[in-house]
Order: sequence, then structure tokens, then C-alpha cells
Amino acid sequence: MAYIGTNFSAPKLDGQALRRYTSKNLMENIFQDILAVPGKGITERYSEDTNASEIRIIRQTVPNITARRMGGTVNGGYFNQNAPLMPQSMEYGLKILYMIDDAVDIPTVMDEMVELPVAEATTKSVAGIVSTHINASTIATQLTAVVNAEIATAGSTNYVALGTSGDYKTALIAANAKLDDGDADNGIQIFPVNARQGFLRTAARAALMATGQVIVGGSNFAQEMLAAGVISPNTYKAERLAYIGELDSVPFCVASKPIFDVAEQYMQVAAGTLNVVLGLICAADATGRALAFNSSVKIIDSPAGQGKRMQFKYRWGVETFFFKGIVPLLTNGSTPTTISATAITLEAPGSIVGI
Repeated sequence: MAYIGTNFSAPKLDGQALRRYTSKNLMENIFQDILAVPGKGITERYSEDTNASEIRIIRQTVPNITARRMGGTVNGGYFNQNAPLMPQSMEYGLKILYMIDDAVDIPTVMDEMVELPVAEATTKSVAGIVSTHINASTIATQLTAVVNAEIATAGSTNYVALGTSGDYKTALIAANAKLDDGDADNGIQIFPVNARQGFLRTAARAALMATGQVIVGGSNFAQEMLAAGVISPNTYKAERLAYIGELDSVPFCVASKPIFDVAEQYMQVAAGTLNVVLGLICAADATGRALAFNSSVKIIDSPAGQGKRMQFKYRWGVETFFFKGIVPLLTNGSTPTTISATAITLEAPGSIVGI
């Protein structure tokens, strides 16, 4: 009996349907892994208990102590005339409110009729979606902190715009140097160099390699770097993580366009708005992240009939505490207010009407 269906079209030769097989190998959906590495671009050490809705983080502030001179006109006696100081603290909240918790039903007849590991493929795809949203929400949170600070302070200058010559190397070094100034208002003299991570758009990496801006050390290094597509010699490029090497002592990864597309949804800005962002360098101490994956997948009998229901529950939260620990690299002539002239409110795409 011939199969009749609107979605089926067998190959034919001279009007005769030809036989075909279904491959036993599954074509995977490919996602980038989580980009911000703990201790580099982000900090994940605040709490192991992620069942609450918020983690409260306490920071002891720097006491107002300074040097004095014996014999000085002010407070120059043998005994210090200043009143004793009391330790003070500030607190920050890291909300764990983002969630991916859709359920997927896999009927028994599907497992019987389809010669593919449906449950395994579904789990991998959902895990990839989770990675995309963690990456996107992290970048969105960090950029939002810079944009909102720029609006609040009428020009924070915590960014670098690419020069007219398109010299990415110089611009990235300048962005990295801004982290050397720390955040004095919050007791940070310098953001540690060994706790930074950079993220580049694909166009930025292409420009660095195509123009030879990062090739130093001789012809042998140049050939190896161009062959591998990395920005520093002797670097192994992790494909899904897209690690491409170090520049100015900062490890860099490539963040693909789909990640920025989802970040735009979190920031509630128009599609293409983040095209002005060519990359960013982040200090680990500036951003906190909590991942609540302790009960990420539960499998029960499907209430709909014979089969299994996969109940996913991935929860996470991201907060940027110090905006000066995030330095975006923007297109020539752009500023953070190019992204948005009004303060941005973050929201998960699934909680936004129309997305």
C-alpha cells in the first residue's frame, strides 16, 4: 500500500518511487558551551545552596583610614584624634529567577517506531538551549549594567569605541587597561588581571586575523596562528567554546550571533541593536552567577498516555555588582546609549509578550 501524506516525498526516477533508508546516526543540534568561565569572566562561588529565590552576598566596605604626619597642623599629635571606626558592610542580591522548565512527552509508540534515541537527543537539545540562555542572559546583564550606568551618570566612559583605522588590537588593549583602574567607590583598586575574560563577535576575530593585528614573534608563529585561526600561538581552539587564545594576558572566546540575538530579547531592544557591540572584557569580581541544576531532569509516566514525560528544571541567576568591571568594545562613534537612550529592564524572553 502506498504511503499518502502531505509531508512525504520519496525520490523518484522516471515516475517510480525509489527505496530509501533512515540513517541510524542522529544529526545533532549544535550549541556553544557556557562561555563565561568561573574565576575568569564571572564568579560562581557565593553559595552552593541554590534552592532559594535570592542569594544575599555581604561585602565588608573599606574603612575610611588614611595616613597622617606627626607635627602636622591637623591631627599631628602623638595620639590620633580621630574617633574609632566601626566596620561597615554592604549587601547585594543575586536573584535566581530565570528558569527553563518545559515538559516533553515521549510516547511509547514513538520509541518503538522511530529508530533514533529520542530521549537522548531531546536532553542534548534542551541542554544546548540552556547554555544559550545562560550565555545570553550573562552578556545582557553585563551590558545592561554599563548602559544604565552611562544613563545615570551622564557619561561613565566605561567603554572603548573602535578607532577609524579599525585597529582592534589597540582598542582591546585600551579596554583591558580600564580594568586596571578598578572601582575605587567600591573598594577595588584593580580588577585582578588573572581573573578577566574577553568575548568577541565573529567579525572582530575575523578582522584581527585578516589584518594580521595579533601576529607577532616571527613567521613561524604567524603561519601557525593563521592555520589554526587563533589570536595567540600554541593555542588549541575549543570548537564549541570557541576559545581562540590570549591577547594582553586576557583569554578570549568568540560569542556567536545567536547568543547576541537572545541577549537582545533579554534586554528588550530591537533585533540588531547589539550589532554595535564588537566584544567585551569582563572582570570575574564584577558579576555573580548562580546555577541551580541540582534537579535538572525528572522523568515520570506521561499523564497523556503510555510513555514518559521529561520534566526539565534549570534555574539560574546573573547579577553585575560593579559596572566598571565590564568594558564593552563598540563600533566607531558608538556609546552605551547607542544601545538604549533609556534605562533597560531585563526580562526573560518567555515572559515577554510576542516572543
